[in-house]
Amino acid sequence: MECLNILVVDDHELNRYLLIQQLLGMGHRVEEAQSAVQALELLVSKNYDVLFTDCNMPGMDGFELVREYRAYEGIEKNGRCLIVGFTASTSDRTRERCLASGMDECLFKPINSKVLSGFLQGVPQRDENGAAQSALDADYILELFDGDKRVSLNLFKELHESNTRDLKTLDALLASGDHRKMKSLIHHILGGARIVAAQDLVESALYFEEIAEKGIVDDRFKRSICLIRSQLISLQHDLKMWMDLQASP
Repeated sequence: MECLNILVVDDHELNRYLLIQQLLGMGHRVEEAQSAVQALELLVSKNYDVLFTDCNMPGMDGFELVREYRAYEGIEKNGRCLIVGFTASTSDRTRERCLASGMDECLFKPINSKVLSGFLQGVPQRDENGAAQSALDADYILELFDGDKRVSLNLFKELHESNTRDLKTLDALLASGDHRKMKSLIHHILGGARIVAAQDLVESALYFEEIAEKGIVDDRFKRSICLIRSQLISLQHDLKMWMDLQASP
């Protein structure tokens, strides 16, 4: 796993401490903020690969923090930070609010270290200029359509919507342990990844199909699914960034 630069913001000291210790134990570089205002100051002063933010904080909450920072990113155009809502509320409404505010994912407190590690497995580092290494090959797509960005944008929108549905289904299957349906879902994810040349995700999905075909259901099976999930989230992140860039004047 790559060493990521991570910012954790939470007004609850114990919650903040627990998450930071988990991340440090995985070898990541971690900084902390006690409020959304403090976090925003840090975010505009340096590049982070990942932001974990509590949703409900006094004053500026996590949703407002993310909207403010996404607006800043749109102006600066220096790459897109992966933002994760970290909340004790497990309601669908909370997850919807997280995604609507500009977050990439929503995780629930407290989180198991293995699940957290699996989630971060496929997250790309940002380069020296602040941009993250892309999970897809946008130039390859443009070549397929002779540089027609309108057609490429429509394709990316369709894939982003499909991946959103697949992530929701994946989470449900992880909860239910339905391995038969999992095979079909991963094959569907593989098809979309191939279209946009998301090579890391393609390789992970092919590896999953290989062990699933052998009937192996062990730690390799579970780790493979966690890796696919995190890589799919990274692909969603890059699709959204590309679409936002094309939509901007």
